[in-house]
Amino acid sequence: MEALKRFRQIRGLIAGASLMAFVCAPAAFAAAQSPAEQLLLQKAQVLEQSGHIDLAAQSWKQILLSDPNNQQALAGLARWARISGDEAEAKKYIDRLKRVNPNNPAINTIQNLVSRKAQNQMLTRAADLARSGQNAEALAIYHKAFGDNPPDNWAKAYYDTEASMASTRPDAINGLRGLVKRYPDNSEYAIDLGRVLTYDAATRAEGERILQKYRTDGAAQAYLRQALQWDVQNPGSATMIREYLKSHPDSQLASELAQTEARQARESNGFARTPAERA
Repeated sequence: MEALKRFRQIRGLIAGASLMAFVCAPAAFAAAQSPAEQLLLQKAQVLEQSGHIDLAAQSWKQILLSDPNNQQALAGLARWARISGDEAEAKKYIDRLKRVNPNNPAINTIQNLVSRKAQNQMLTRAADLARSGQNAEALAIYHKAFGDNPPDNWAKAYYDTEASMASTRPDAINGLRGLVKRYPDNSEYAIDLGRVLTYDAATRAEGERILQKYRTDGAAQAYLRQALQWDVQNPGSATMIREYLKSHPDSQLASELAQTEARQARESNGFARTPAERA
């Protein structure tokens, strides 16, 4: 099962590199495109982002039938051929693109792409590094493969790796917020966002509120329990902890909450006896 999941994820690798090149295309190109061409280009972009570059290639080929010099279609087909390992076909489209516009920024991006086989090996290596706790090394590989725009089917692994390090956690949160906005019915993204938000005290309350919505999801409730454990000595979290305990009896958490409330009561009455109690 794990092997099948990894295969499906690896298949989506193409989308990240494809999207990077797509967004580099100057906006001026769109001015001369017909509505039909723009529609096909939008369709191709969606297919790339979802990891189906082979289907996107059909749209690009259709565009070239009516517009042989369309730069975005030429660049897309060059990427498709390069990633598929067909170097002769990739060179053909790159040469055509150079003749139309030798300064197109997509050319350099395409020439730096590696074959699908090599990309698969890179991502397998990144996943292994992340599992062993070598997150910086794993993230470097993800950035090389996807830049700042991971495809949807690799986004969770990408953002989870970013979230594991404080320096890149804000990027992970922004990325997960984007996924939740695009896929509001996908609870997995919302739960992942909630979990990551609980890592920092400043955003923990928001994360707890998100996780609290998923009362029947075992993973969400486990993440919520961990967050509440981190916050149990914070009197401001008492209300949420009591609410959690109503449906999740937990003697340890209840005992720690009682200790916190007792300490607060002593402090409120001026009976804190030690610096530790007053801290």
